[in-house]
Amino acid sequence: MARFKRDESAQKAFAHTVRLAEVKAEDFDTVFYLGGTAPMVKGKHVTGFTNGEEEEVKLTQVVPFRVEDELLQLGAVFEKKAN
Repeated sequence: MARFKRDESAQKAFAHTVRLAEVKAEDFDTVFYLGGTAPMVKGKHVTGFTNGEEEEVKLTQVVPFRVEDELLQLGAVFEKKAN
């Protein structure tokens, strides 16, 4: 974070990002959300940290919910590969 705050180029890029409201979904094949535990979208094809990955890195007792379970419960089409 300290390096980012000192990076003028990064600061300019960050200050001039396009607002989500100005973007048309149909212009993109994929949206990559950085950070957090994922957007919750009904009927959309999504991926995220899988239950198996949570178990593999021993985070099942750390995170408040499992992303895969939550997305499936909310109606997303969760796509995944082997860990």
